[in-house]
Amino acid sequence: MKRVRPLGLAALFLVGIFCIYLGFSGVLRPGSKEQQAPQQKSGVLEVAGQGTGSAFFVNFRQERDIQRQQQRDLLNELLNNSNTAAETRKAAQKQMLELAQTIAKEGEIENQALSKGFKDAVATINNAGVTLTVLGSQFTTAQITQLQDIAVRTSGVRLENVVIVPHE
Repeated sequence: MKRVRPLGLAALFLVGIFCIYLGFSGVLRPGSKEQQAPQQKSGVLEVAGQGTGSAFFVNFRQERDIQRQQQRDLLNELLNNSNTAAETRKAAQKQMLELAQTIAKEGEIENQALSKGFKDAVATINNAGVTLTVLGSQFTTAQITQLQDIAVRTSGVRLENVVIVPHE
């Protein structure tokens, strides 16, 4: 019975590392070129196009949903295992709640961006902050500020931890 606690804690640690990995894996795809840094010229943010817009956003959301489901499955395995120590189970419950809150915040950020007139947007929240990828190649300073405000208000992260990524 004493071996269960170290194994449970090790499993929880691995789930945490896996969750962090999944959060960062959405930014750069294996085998893809690194994203070009946006350049600001006279109040307009510009970036080179990287593919068709709506297909990118649909695929991104599907991939993010698959990753989230994998996270939930791992946490559920810990929660449903009768050999899981109480403290490990409590930590897994906390992570499950945080995951649900993150998913809700990402959806809210996306919906608010759409309600402000942006054609499409996908948000990812992780330990580093919020990445908001928005359909378009040029945004005015006012639009960037509007997107940053949505991300900060909804997620509670600091402004310097919000990244706006234009995508055509």
